[in-house]
Amino acid sequence: MKIVYLASSTIPSRTANSVHVMYMCEAFADLGHEVLLVTPQDAENELPSISDVYSYYGVKRNFKIKKFRLIRELGGTVRKFTLKQGYAGVIKRFKPDFVYGRSYEGCLVATSRNIPTCLEVHAPFGSRKQAKSEHRGFVSSPALKRVVVISEALKRLVEKPGTVLAHDKIVVAHDAASSVEDRTIVPESWPGRPDSLQVGYAGGLYPGRGVELIIEAASSLLDMDFHMMGGSSEDIAMWTEQGLPENMYFHGHVPAADVFKYRNACDVLLAPYQKKVAVAGGGDTSAFMSPLKIFEYMASGKLMLVSDMPVLREVLDDSICLFLPPTSVDAWCHALERARDVIFRTEYANRALVEFENKFTWKARAAQVLSGLGSKDESR
Repeated sequence: MKIVYLASSTIPSRTANSVHVMYMCEAFADLGHEVLLVTPQDAENELPSISDVYSYYGVKRNFKIKKFRLIRELGGTVRKFTLKQGYAGVIKRFKPDFVYGRSYEGCLVATSRNIPTCLEVHAPFGSRKQAKSEHRGFVSSPALKRVVVISEALKRLVEKPGTVLAHDKIVVAHDAASSVEDRTIVPESWPGRPDSLQVGYAGGLYPGRGVELIIEAASSLLDMDFHMMGGSSEDIAMWTEQGLPENMYFHGHVPAADVFKYRNACDVLLAPYQKKVAVAGGGDTSAFMSPLKIFEYMASGKLMLVSDMPVLREVLDDSICLFLPPTSVDAWCHALERARDVIFRTEYANRALVEFENKFTWKARAAQVLSGLGSKDESR
């Protein structure tokens, strides 16, 4: 099957959105499909120093990438019609059997041409400003075969009365991660002390990610080393200017292909989400998120300490991680004290790894979102 994947994210960039897109394209291709990723070329957000996009993300060269240039207004706002024109031009040339997209505008173009289409959303439709009549026509179109959401919580928001979206079109597919083939590979330079527990966090440094909690825990557990992987230089400067304990290290942005090495070097991985969780584009996703971090942690075979939030319990349970109150530093410190026991943390890590391998690989997710759509190749 010829699949065009329509993305709104800039490739390459530092966003989790772009990581998700690249790995899904690889997974579709792994299932035997011919895949073309279509994405806007946006100089304002693109990483200019990356010469090999596939190597940067750590994916195979089993799909092609096509970019089209964005046109912006004087104030920096993207001219919406250029998005639709860009997607439309590629669709016309490639003539896909199926369109899959993280771009609402792109999927709108595809359904208007009666091409079987699947839209994946990571936030409620209500956060968009599209015309109501246009939206009603889109979600009721016979060409829109499926809307993929990342959590049961998001499904409830998407299918609420007034959305005009048929219940049987909505599919919940939690996020995923890549298997870690070699857990002995670690960064060439690692500042941790050899005999200290190595505690890690990978992800953005935005509000609601629990950075403050990690700093407080590090200040209380000075014989442990705390490692922060991710964030821009501006983000890191904001935290370091406030003063940090000597056992805390900020590693900055790590290419997606190399993050597993940093997780390998850790004994425990933290996901201290707060009651409000910001993302790169702003907004609060705490009620319906499905963080890539969680699945990458599972794949790493490490003990996970995770904020106890209803949406995270859709994927995790008490047998594979330690759930903790989001704001209780004492509870997190106590859990880290328990993690000194190698047998204790290994038992949790191994159970999480089995759960990941059974359910949450990218290839399994790609097969799930295409299941039942009538492709001859989807079962490969």
